[in-house]
Amino acid sequence: MIRDRLILGISDSVIQQRLLRETDMTINKIIEYCKSIEITKQHKLLEPTETQVDVMNAGKFKCSKCNSNHQARKSPAFNKTRAKCQGRNHFAQACKKKIQTEDLENENTGWTSMRETIKRTHTSKLTLRQSVDNVTLRYNIHT
Repeated sequence: MIRDRLILGISDSVIQQRLLRETDMTINKIIEYCKSIEITKQHKLLEPTETQVDVMNAGKFKCSKCNSNHQARKSPAFNKTRAKCQGRNHFAQACKKKIQTEDLENENTGWTSMRETIKRTHTSKLTLRQSVDNVTLRYNIHT
């Protein structure tokens, strides 16, 4: 009877209902429980309500795939295939396979017409194309 009167005097209805369900709690345990809840509520009031978070790398950066400034993972070159080198996810201005072409000779000997072109990419691979009588031959030269 005294226990129930003590519980009904608690102003928080959630705590009141929980204590009424616990039939085996003594008066001393109820008092200890209420004190611990009161202390917890006071600590919550002392804690700051807002948490400050420093945003890192949220700004724009210079993209190595399209050479423009934008946010991370927002490149317009994503999922695009470049026609010239067949590379994916980059535009021409950011292509790492800069092709240098030089015409070595253009001869017309009367019998055949010959043209040779050498292409060098940023790798150590050379490609030699030779056109003889409108037939193109391709040679890959590894250096």
